[in-house]
Amino acid sequence: PAGLTAQAEVFPERPGFGQTVVVTGSIFFESEPASGANVEILLPSKEVVLVFADGLGEFQTTFPAPTQEGTYPITVTVNYKGETALIARAITVAS
Repeated sequence: PAGLTAQAEVFPERPGFGQTVVVTGSIFFESEPASGANVEILLPSKEVVLVFADGLGEFQTTFPAPTQEGTYPITVTVNYKGETALIARAITVAS
């Protein structure tokens, strides 16, 4: 997207069973914070969490890591002013 830039990070990337995982990110539109941008986060449970970017263009949510070993995708979709950005991350759960 021309004017939309977004980034997202997941911490920790290698959580233990049920450990809290934090998804954070920032969104800018034409180099300015994209305040109020719509952020959909698809969690490993297939649940979709909807959050909005704050006045600094930042967002955050938490979720419990799955209780089975494996690598799980996390997809972040950002929508702002008719533009969309897609960010793919993953966590690997191990005992």
